[in-house]
Amino acid sequence: LIHLNSGRPEKAIPYFQREIRLGTEDAAVLYNLANAYEKTGDLRNAIRCYEIYVGRVKNPVYREIAQQKLKMLSSEVGNRR
Repeated sequence: LIHLNSGRPEKAIPYFQREIRLGTEDAAVLYNLANAYEKTGDLRNAIRCYEIYVGRVKNPVYREIAQQKLKMLSSEVGNRR
């Protein structure tokens, strides 16, 4: 998370991926991984992670935020074609 917050999202990605591989139940890890992908410009992986996050997060406010990000990123990916 330190790498993500200090402007080095590419360095944060392997740590979040590792947590997911280890089977974390913390949905925030998915959100942070999606955010890191988004910041590095890897929008397809960001979308994939946000989609999984939406299915797992319990808090409706956080779910809505992720759904808004999904709409924005999906639109951006569509515009790149």
